[in-house]
Amino acid sequence: MKKRMAILMSMAIAANMIASVPVCAADIFTDSMTTDSAITQEADDDSFSDGSGTPDFADEQENVQVAQDEGTQSVKEPPEVIAEYESGSFANVCKLKTSLNSRYVEQITGISINGTEWNEVTYSWDLTGTTYIKKDSDGYVGLSPDRLEVGNEIVITSTGYKDLTLKVTGTGKHWNVEKVTSQSEPEQTKDAPTFAGDQVEISGTDYKIIKPADENNVSDYISKIKEISVDGTVWDKTDYAIALYGRKAYCPDSSNNRVVFDSTVLHTGNVITIKSDGYKELYLKVTAEGNDFKVVTADSGETNINGASNGVNTLHVRLKGYFESAVTGQQKYDAVSGASTSVSSNKNSNVVVEAADLPDGQEPVEADWKELKETGVKIDTKNTKVNIDSESGMAGMYSTYDSSLSLSGTPAKIGTYPVNVTVTDESGRTVTSNELTFKVYSTKEKLADHLKLENATKTADGKYMYDMDPWVIPDFNDTDDIVTVPAEIKAWYGSHTSGTYGELGYAVSEGEATTQTLIIPAGCDLTMVNMKVLSSVKIKVENGGTLNLRDSSIYGQIEVENGGTISVNHDDYSGKFLTGTSINGQLILNDGATIRNSMIYSNTNFLPN
Repeated sequence: MKKRMAILMSMAIAANMIASVPVCAADIFTDSMTTDSAITQEADDDSFSDGSGTPDFADEQENVQVAQDEGTQSVKEPPEVIAEYESGSFANVCKLKTSLNSRYVEQITGISINGTEWNEVTYSWDLTGTTYIKKDSDGYVGLSPDRLEVGNEIVITSTGYKDLTLKVTGTGKHWNVEKVTSQSEPEQTKDAPTFAGDQVEISGTDYKIIKPADENNVSDYISKIKEISVDGTVWDKTDYAIALYGRKAYCPDSSNNRVVFDSTVLHTGNVITIKSDGYKELYLKVTAEGNDFKVVTADSGETNINGASNGVNTLHVRLKGYFESAVTGQQKYDAVSGASTSVSSNKNSNVVVEAADLPDGQEPVEADWKELKETGVKIDTKNTKVNIDSESGMAGMYSTYDSSLSLSGTPAKIGTYPVNVTVTDESGRTVTSNELTFKVYSTKEKLADHLKLENATKTADGKYMYDMDPWVIPDFNDTDDIVTVPAEIKAWYGSHTSGTYGELGYAVSEGEATTQTLIIPAGCDLTMVNMKVLSSVKIKVENGGTLNLRDSSIYGQIEVENGGTISVNHDDYSGKFLTGTSINGQLILNDGATIRNSMIYSNTNFLPN
């Protein structure tokens, strides 16, 4: 009985083992079919490596790996994409276009930028910030340009495809990307050729060119150029030199083994970066321009433009001259009007902009300064500006025609305002000049407050020159309206421009007495230039005092006392007579008064104040 049960159990175990083996075992064991007994025997011999009834682990691992490999092979490579920038009515879009056949866009499940997931939107007007939109029917995905920067890493996940990783190489209108592979790109083995710069004429027009220094170098470098940037900004590419006019663009002329640029757009200090397939990046620094256009190899593509320096020369700028002061409400401070036959000018600014363009580290001496227009520096007029506080009511203007700086507007607020100019040249160098002052006074200034030695300029002979400031002073003082000229003052200028006058006093009706008195004391030898002295003023020349009048008009009285002296329209230095002064009021010579070297014009009957 026990023997029979043992036989039955053996048969049951064998049957169970046979049932667990596939009917067709050719793939696992041999290419021919076997009998049940053979299968049973092979199962006993081969399926258990240690005879314990446990499957061999190595065999199982091999089967798992095969399955994994088959799964990996079913994931496709992502398609090629093309970058395209579009300015739309609702939003600007950075497109990544691909083939419609791949249905790649339709399968996109996520996009991340530098590891941050972006959000999908449905409508283009929602495309802002960190969002993207899928256009399945057009075969592209569009990204918002708001947060994209050069160097960003874009990862696109699409069902059935491997992740696509892209690096941003351009933004805005220069939107572009390059594919990032899992393996590092092989080292570029070719060095770029050495380049030289030149200015040439093509079809009657001047152009700047760069070309291999070895004219026998006929490599494929020019034809393989894929990008040129200047000071880090990618320039446009054009296929025709004529299309370069005034543009920051380049034309790769491989047939003549050169790259062509417009003659006006490259400047000393600019760094040109050239990318050509199969070659290392090439950096060229511009060291001279115009007919002497020259480039040398640089270490990097970083710009050399740093403030006033372009890495070769430093631009120095200064203001020279002065601004006449003004009074509140004064009209036409600097005004020029013209017609076909005549031009009239009312100019109170006497300021020019001077410059010196010198090698880095060299400070200018007086001989280095020239008017800016004469230096050859090309000014970026859009970014060159005159700086003055708007509270003054004035605005400044620089003239490229004569290098002058002028002011326009109506003086609004009493005060002293610094004026300077910030000059930017076409290469991007920027420098700010020294300051000059522009003063705005009230219309009720008093002579006693201004006619002082502290407001005059001392000369080599120990005397002083007084520049009337402000140019119009109606009142004398708060008491007796009598002011004495300091004896040390030898010259009084209403202005330094013939025909532009300072005004003293105010007009009184014809026949009325003067109300203000200006005294020329003993020991004072005063020359008054470019002055208009109105009818309220009497000038009294005391014993031992001298008054010399040049280019001035007197509408009140001049009284020369005993021992006083007057001279009209005479230059004692040259010994010549002049013609600019007229006495339209009265000249009174008391007994003992002296008149010398005088040519007097009187228009009393024709010109009131």
